[in-house]
Amino acid sequence: MRGRLAIPIRNWEGELIAYCGVAVDDEQSPKLVFPNSFEPERHIFNADKVVAGELILARDPVAVLAASQAGLSNLVCLLTPDASALQLKVLVELMDERAVKWIETA
Repeated sequence: MRGRLAIPIRNWEGELIAYCGVAVDDEQSPKLVFPNSFEPERHIFNADKVVAGELILARDPVAVLAASQAGLSNLVCLLTPDASALQLKVLVELMDERAVKWIETA
């Protein structure tokens, strides 16, 4: 995480499970790094804040935080560049559990 912005990742219940290291300049690659034992495809960033209604899927954790600061709510993001079948399954489970009716992208 050295030289990166550290963002906490929480499970659906709000418990801290890991930190994500976000690149702070274009020369850092990959854009997101995680602890070795963390499986990003099994988690959705900001899932603990989701409530019934409309869900917005953002491109990365920084976009979620920026939109939240601007007053938007019910934002999440996947923690990998491409969506996998597992991630879509986890997203659908979250939407079912929290009574989310539809999803939009930002």
